[in-house]
Amino acid sequence: MAGSWGHITTDDGNFRSDTFWDGIENLGDAWEASQMCFGMVQFLASKLALAGEFTREEWVEMAEESWKEGLRIGGTEEA
Repeated sequence: MAGSWGHITTDDGNFRSDTFWDGIENLGDAWEASQMCFGMVQFLASKLALAGEFTREEWVEMAEESWKEGLRIGGTEEA
């Protein structure tokens, strides 16, 4: 997959803000990377929902509202 998690993150898992476009060569790659991120959020939210505190939809909504905090947690200053 040309546009993947590995193309948008560094080896230590941080967002590749400085060289992002080096791995994403076209809109198809950007689409694939977006699909992968969407799938990862949905997968993780569904696993968290199994604990019963919140539904998958609620976890996704919280993640959407907190994406800047997620960038900070991931070691990215850019937000």
